[in-house]
Amino acid sequence: MNEAMIEIIQPDDWHIHLRQEEILNTVSQYSSRINNRCIVMPNLDIPITTGELANQYKNEIKKTFQNNSFIPLIPCYLTDSLNLIDFEESLKKEIFIGGRVTIKKKLIHELSQYELSPSQTRAIFKEKKWNTVVAFHTRNPPHCAHEWLQRMVL
Repeated sequence: MNEAMIEIIQPDDWHIHLRQEEILNTVSQYSSRINNRCIVMPNLDIPITTGELANQYKNEIKKTFQNNSFIPLIPCYLTDSLNLIDFEESLKKEIFIGGRVTIKKKLIHELSQYELSPSQTRAIFKEKKWNTVVAFHTRNPPHCAHEWLQRMVL
C-alpha cells in the first residue's frame, strides 16, 4: 500500500474569540503558541467597522503574543452605513480579510431540500412578514456566546 503523508507544520484557528484586556491576554498567548494565524471574532464594546479600528485591535492583539510570527486576521463588521472606500482600501492593505464565498460543487444528500439560498430565505421572510429572524445550527454544541443568544430569543 502506498501511503502519503501530510505534515502540518503549524495549524490555523479559523474562529477565535479574543475579546479585550485579561481575556485577550490569556487566550491569545495560548493560541499564538499553537497556531500560525487566526480569524478573530472581535466581540468588542465598539464593533470593528473601519480600517483604523481594525489596526488598533490588531496592535492590541500583537502585544500579547508569545510567537512573533502569529498573524491575527480581522473581519469587518458589515453595516448599512459602512464606508465602502475605507473598506475596500483596508482589504487591499490586508487590514481586513474577506471576500465572496462561492460553492464549487454542491453536495446532494437526503436533506438537500432544506438547504435554501440567502435569496430564498429572504423571500420566505418577506412572504411571512417577519421583521426579525434568529437561526442557529445544531451540528455542534454551541459555545457560550451563541448559547446566550439562543436562550435570549427562544
